[in-house]
Amino acid sequence: GNALMHMAGFGLLEEDGQVHNLLPRLNGHPLGTRSPRELLSHQAGLASWIPFYRSALEDTTGAFCDAPDTSCHVPVSPGMFMEEAYLDTIWNTILNSELDAPGDYRYSDLGFYMWDKVLSTWGMNIENWVANHVAGPMGWQSMGYRPLQNGVPLERIAPSEWDREFREREVRGTVHDPGAAMMGGVACHAGLFSNAYDLAELAETWRRGGVFKGIRIVPKDVLGQWTSRAFADGDNRRGLAFDKPALEPDSGPTCDLASWESFGHSGFTGTLVWVDPTYDLVYVFLSNRTYPDASNKTLLRLDTRTEIQRVVLEHLGATSRF
Repeated sequence: GNALMHMAGFGLLEEDGQVHNLLPRLNGHPLGTRSPRELLSHQAGLASWIPFYRSALEDTTGAFCDAPDTSCHVPVSPGMFMEEAYLDTIWNTILNSELDAPGDYRYSDLGFYMWDKVLSTWGMNIENWVANHVAGPMGWQSMGYRPLQNGVPLERIAPSEWDREFREREVRGTVHDPGAAMMGGVACHAGLFSNAYDLAELAETWRRGGVFKGIRIVPKDVLGQWTSRAFADGDNRRGLAFDKPALEPDSGPTCDLASWESFGHSGFTGTLVWVDPTYDLVYVFLSNRTYPDASNKTLLRLDTRTEIQRVVLEHLGATSRF
């Protein structure tokens, strides 16, 4: 999101244009007619997700290896590598998957595989961009992709799951999302690590309009547009790359006290970062609710993230947005 907002500030991304203008290989494909606004707000018609790892495990030609070589060298997990050619299989699987008409909201991570390719056409490596233009200048030493390769001790990283279906090991220090793992741990939809302190400063940067410590990472006007509802007249609550409060009471990623102006992101493994400009509040919640396995729904059943948020906002004198 930060990288795309950065490039939008240079006029390289037109939110209501067609995606094939950004990625010419989509010329003639229905996905190419979708707009960045539709993709980034999850109403482009894409499926929610595709378990690429399952078909890869069933591939009789052998998609994985135990030690890297000239063709099988994409790092998935310690002692597990993937054939580089299988990256094309992932992309082609997305292009050949069912695509509904745009207009209805359905969360999908598939569009973010496309943004990886768009950034590449711009000559951007998302891992390097985060390190050199965001985390490095800001002094956020915990923030970045592939922390184990960048010197972060294993004991400082919480495990996310005992993966018995795909990686057959404890997932710790590598990305939890299987698709992002098959991308080498660096993807636009998953893979970025951080501690709560650095993540809170990133959220504070957004709260201050994209600038912090005298360093601007995203343009203020673009940030304002992307953190507003992408389709204000419909039933899609989302902004562009950001989540927004639910349109109905007692639902969505926040409590009812969060303001309409607030925005943020919740993560599958049990995380939440939320910015509420109305109350000058940044709220960060990090957990590994998927450990030891993703069937652990306790955090979701108890609404722990939103209940803590509610208590904080009550003390700030917040009232329901409904």
